[in-house]
Parts: sequence; C-alpha cells; structure tokens
Amino acid sequence: MTRWAIGTALLLTLLFCVPSTPPDGTPPPANDSLVNGGFTLPLTTGWHETAQDFDGSHEIVLLPDSGVRISKLFCGTAAIYQDVKLVDLNQQFATRCRFSATSNNPDYFSSAYLQLQFQDGAARILGETRFGWSTNNSELRSKPDLHVIPAVSDTWVDLSLNLADEVRANLPAVAPDSIKRVRIQLRAFGSGRSAC
Repeated sequence: MTRWAIGTALLLTLLFCVPSTPPDGTPPPANDSLVNGGFTLPLTTGWHETAQDFDGSHEIVLLPDSGVRISKLFCGTAAIYQDVKLVDLNQQFATRCRFSATSNNPDYFSSAYLQLQFQDGAARILGETRFGWSTNNSELRSKPDLHVIPAVSDTWVDLSLNLADEVRANLPAVAPDSIKRVRIQLRAFGSGRSAC
C-alpha cells in the first residue's frame, strides 16, 4: 500500500490595510503595503517562494480567479511569503481561504496554514498566529507565543482580525511594542516518522 500525506492551501485574496481614520480625525500612520495581495500579478511580484522536497513533489500555482494554490505531496514543505513592515500594529488583516490536509497512515501527517509571524526589527520571530488545518493534533495547540486557529478541512473560511487585538488577546508572551514587521506565509507541509 502506498503511504502518503498531502497538504494543500488555497488563498484567494489577502487584504492588509490601515484602519479608517479614528474619531479624533488623526490619520493613521502609513505602512509599507502588501504587494500583490490579490494575486493578480505573477507571484514573483511581492512574494517569495520556498520549497523542500525530501520526497514527492510540490506545486505553487497562480489561479485564474486571482488566487494561489500551494500543495505538497509526501515529505517536505512548500510556501510563499511576504514581509510587511509595520509603522503601527493597529492594522486590519482579512482573507478568504481553504485548507486541506490528509494522510492515509498514522505515521505520516500533513498540514496547510496561513501564518502571521510577528517579528522584531532584526526579523526574529516573536510570536505567530497560525490559521489552518493539520492531521497532527499536536500542531493544533496554542502556546503563549503561538495562537492556532483551526479551520475545518476543505471549507472556505473568511478570516479577519486586527493585528494589535490579536497580539494582546492571544499572544501573551509577545510585547506588542517590539513588533516591527509581520511575515505573511501560506504553507503546505507533509511529514512522516520514517519518511523525513
């Protein structure tokens, strides 16, 4: 019997925007904006691709309806990411996505995530919000510097959150004032005890 693990992440559009002008009329500070968040241009515009194929293959495909699909078959990872500098953590992040992770053997697992990795000025990861699905339950546990939001596999989900509220409410180990950038990463992963 062939043993496999497949992780697939589909993302239609990422929105990363400054909130509207506050009631006191003070305009919010400008940020470096997310480049090609609607995936209407080639992925080489704004995004970086990374992959490790220890076994099997991966696909990173720009979809005709302004989206992207990332999949990994067997052992390794495939991802796209983009770093966005933050002048102010009070930013709204929104997207529509679908995740799929399957495995036909308990020794193997797969996952598909959208990750918001909060970084300091030296690009060190301080904490992370991870939205998606995994066949490995240990990956679905939150910690003081990791907030995991499980998604139902193969179901379209709308995600919207304010970065400042997310850090304060769900990442108690992270000092909000230390955050200077966020890495937005869409990742598919496959592993196994005897495969990698």
